[in-house]
Amino acid sequence: MLGDKIRELRGSMTQKDLAKKLGISTSAVGMYEQNRREPDLKTLKKIAGCFDVTLDRLMDYQTNETETKGAPEEMPLLPVVGRVCAGNGILAAENIIDYEPCEKKYADAEHFWLKVSGDSMSPRIDDGDLLLIRKQTSVDSGDVGVFVVDGQEGVVKKVVYDADSIELISFNPYYPPMKFSGKDVLRVRVSGKVIESKRKW
Repeated sequence: MLGDKIRELRGSMTQKDLAKKLGISTSAVGMYEQNRREPDLKTLKKIAGCFDVTLDRLMDYQTNETETKGAPEEMPLLPVVGRVCAGNGILAAENIIDYEPCEKKYADAEHFWLKVSGDSMSPRIDDGDLLLIRKQTSVDSGDVGVFVVDGQEGVVKKVVYDADSIELISFNPYYPPMKFSGKDVLRVRVSGKVIESKRKW
């Protein structure tokens, strides 16, 4: 049953830890595992993403060979975050707002989806768009990436390097470039590179 599968996947993780990752109460996790309550689809997606399994595997769904022959394999899920944490740029569980499918080649701990907030990168990247981010500490000049300035919340910008300066550029002309020269370049840290984007309607 579903509760048994969740308990099996949880392994040595405590119910409290799983509840924190999912953004639900510990008692809710307990009821799921005791098959006293079934999670909704959104929570099922979060559980599947947390353990890096497909929804089919989580629900132990069975079909016969004639039904599955030629059927597309379900895509793995990656977490969607609302922001990159201030300071060290590490993604914390409380920042996960959803899970979204991705290609298998991106299904690892080095990738995540970022939900865009604001219009500074419009019209190419709009408010609410999802960006697939690969965690890395450096990007090439001309790349679009996630940058943390002065340990604050990460921003999505195009970067241009000069001999002794870094310029973070918005696609929206109403937002002036952010330029850092000399020692000020140390105020900027790379958190990741934008791999692709998609728009949710």
